[in-house]
Amino acid sequence: MYLSRLVIKNFRSINEADLTFGKGKNVIVGRNNAGKSNILKAIDILLGESSPTYAKSDNVTELDFHSFRNEAIVESATELTIACILKRENEEELNFAAINETTGFYKVLSAKPDFKLGPKADIEKRFHFDTYTTDEFDSIFTLDKDVDDPTAGGYIVGKRWVDGKLSNVVKFEDELNNKFEFMYVFRAKVINHRVEKYMRFLYRESPEKGWILALNSPIRGELLQSAVISSFRDPVIQLRATSYTWYGKLLKHITQDHPYFEELETAYSQVKSVTDKIFTVAREKIQTSTINVAFPGADISFQLNEDKSTETYKDSKIYIDDGVKSPLSDKGAGIQSATIIGLFSYYVRQYNSKASALLCVEEPELYLHPHARRVISDRFDEFLENGKNQVIMTTHSPEFIKTTGTELNIILVKRINKKTVITPIEIREFQSLLLDDNHNEIFFADKVILCEGLDSHIIKWIADEKFPMQLNANNTTILNCGGKNNIHKYAELVRMLGLECYLVADFDYYLRDKDTEKCAEYSSKPSESVQSLGLKFFTQSCTFGLEGEEIFKKIQRTRSQLKVSYEREFYLASNIDELPKVKENAVAFFETLRKHGICILDGEVEDLSLDSKLVSPKSRKLSNDSIYEISEIVNKNKTRNISAIFQTDEIESFLNAVFNGESKTT
Repeated sequence: MYLSRLVIKNFRSINEADLTFGKGKNVIVGRNNAGKSNILKAIDILLGESSPTYAKSDNVTELDFHSFRNEAIVESATELTIACILKRENEEELNFAAINETTGFYKVLSAKPDFKLGPKADIEKRFHFDTYTTDEFDSIFTLDKDVDDPTAGGYIVGKRWVDGKLSNVVKFEDELNNKFEFMYVFRAKVINHRVEKYMRFLYRESPEKGWILALNSPIRGELLQSAVISSFRDPVIQLRATSYTWYGKLLKHITQDHPYFEELETAYSQVKSVTDKIFTVAREKIQTSTINVAFPGADISFQLNEDKSTETYKDSKIYIDDGVKSPLSDKGAGIQSATIIGLFSYYVRQYNSKASALLCVEEPELYLHPHARRVISDRFDEFLENGKNQVIMTTHSPEFIKTTGTELNIILVKRINKKTVITPIEIREFQSLLLDDNHNEIFFADKVILCEGLDSHIIKWIADEKFPMQLNANNTTILNCGGKNNIHKYAELVRMLGLECYLVADFDYYLRDKDTEKCAEYSSKPSESVQSLGLKFFTQSCTFGLEGEEIFKKIQRTRSQLKVSYEREFYLASNIDELPKVKENAVAFFETLRKHGICILDGEVEDLSLDSKLVSPKSRKLSNDSIYEISEIVNKNKTRNISAIFQTDEIESFLNAVFNGESKTT
C-alpha cells in the first residue's frame, strides 16, 4: 500500500495542486516559502491525525484557507479540500485483525446527489473521479446519512452498515478484501468564523470500477501506518504515548505480556508503598485541614506512577546520554530526528509488519552534519524494505537525492505570483547522471552552468574574482558533466526542472560528430557536439529566446559546411587558429554566443593558461594536481589571483551574460 495521489485545493499557499507519488522514495524540492511544508501538512491531516474532523482540534483554522487578490482586495477562500488515494499491491494482504478493531461505517448503495441526474442515480456509476478534480468531490458532501429531504441538495436512497464485529451486517473482510484503491476526502468550510470539517472514505476494485462511498472514515492507519515528522522536532508532540498513536502502540507492544511485566508491577507497588510512607505527614495534614472540610469523603494521595497497570506504558520516558543524560526533549533537533525515525522504523519492522507504512519527514538535514545526513539517508533506504514502505520528504540537501536501488521520485515546488506551483519530474532516465552531491545540487539551483570537467574550478575562480558573490546571489551551480558526451543529457534535465541552463565548452565541442567511419579514418573518437543540445536549449529565455531557432539553424549550416570544406580539421582541430579561413567570422559568432550564455572557447581551457608550470604544454590537460596547485596559489597569495594565471576575457564575457544578461521572450 502506498500513497499514489494527493489533491489539494485552497489550502494555505496552494490554490490547486494534483500530485502523483511513487513507490519508494519521494523527494520534494524547492526554495524556502514555496509551499513544501504545506504538502506534508495536508498529508498529516488526512493520514497522520487520529480524527481529522474533531471539532475542537486546531488542525485547520481560518488562516489555513488560501488567500488571493481580487483586484485591490485580498480575499480568502471559505472552503478547502484535501484528498488522497492509496493503492494496494495485487498480492498484498490487508491487516483485518487491526481493521476489525475499528468502528464501522455506512456504505452508500444508491443516492440522488444531483436532481439533474434523474432518480436514484447509482453511486458507483456517479462517482468515478478519474480526473480527481476537487469540483467532482462536491456531490459527496451534499449527502448526509440523516438527511432525507430532497431540498437539502442530495439525499441517500439506500445504505448498508459495514462492521468487523457486529453480526447481520456486511463484514469488513467481505467488503474490502477485493478492493485495491482507497480514497480519503477531507473538506473544511468557514461558516460564521467557525471551521466545520467533514470526511469521506471511498474505495473500489480498480480504475475501471466506480467508487463506493462510505460516510465516515474509521479505517486509515490500518491500511497505511503514517508518521509525519515536521521540521520542528518536538518529541512531546511526535512521541505521544496514547492508544491510537504509533508510538503508543509501540510502547504497548513492547510492555504488554512481557515476561518481566509482573516484576515491573511488583516494582511499581514497592514504589507506591515507599511513596505513601514519604508523604504520610503531608497527606494527613492537608487531608484534615482542607480536604475533609471542603470536600467530605474525598482522599488525597501522592503517587509517582499510575494505578492502572494497563496504562504503564504511558509512563515511559526517553533519555539520551551523550555526555549529559537528559530527556530527549532537551536534546538538539538532529538527535531528536534520528531517534524518532529510528523508533518509527523499529515499530514498522517489529509490530506493524503486515501493513505498509509511510514516513514523511520535513527537512531531515536540519542540525545534522554531512556524515549524519548520509546515515539518515541510508536509514530511509532501509525503511523502504524493497518497496513495501514509502518515504516522502522535503529537503534542501543533495545528500537525500542519490541513485540507489530504490525508486526515486522528484517533485519540484515553486512559488510563482504568490501561488504554489508543483511539477513532477520524470527522473528515471536521468538517475545514472546523479552520481554525487555536486550533480544533485541542480535540484536546488536557479541557474546551472554546464562544463566538461575540471574547468568547473577555473570558471568558479573567475566568477569569484570578476563577479564577487554573484554565484550565490544568483543561486548558480557550476556542474562538471564528466565529458562532452554527457552535456546534452544534463541540459535536458536542467531544462526539465525549469532552470536557466548555460554552457562552457572547448572549441572542439562546436565540431565533431558520431560518424564512426570518418572518426576511424582520422583516429578521432565519436563525440556529441553543440548540435546535440537541441533547439530548446537555444530558445530558452535566458539564451536567445525567439531568435534561438535561427541561431540553431546557423550552427547546423556552419557545421555542415565545415565538415565538407575542412573535413580533417572538423575531426581533429582543437583551436580556432587551425581554421584560419573561417577564424574571423567564427570569433565574432562565438562572442555573440557568449553574450547570450553559451560559451564556446576559441580553443581548450588549457590554452587560457599563462603559466606553463601549472598546465604543462606537453600534457595539455588540467589535472587534479594542477587544480590543487592553482587552488593553493589563489587562496594563499592574495596578490596573485586567477587572472594572473589564466586569460579570463572569454569566460568573463560569458559570466556577465549569466549574471547580468537581459531576458529574451520565448
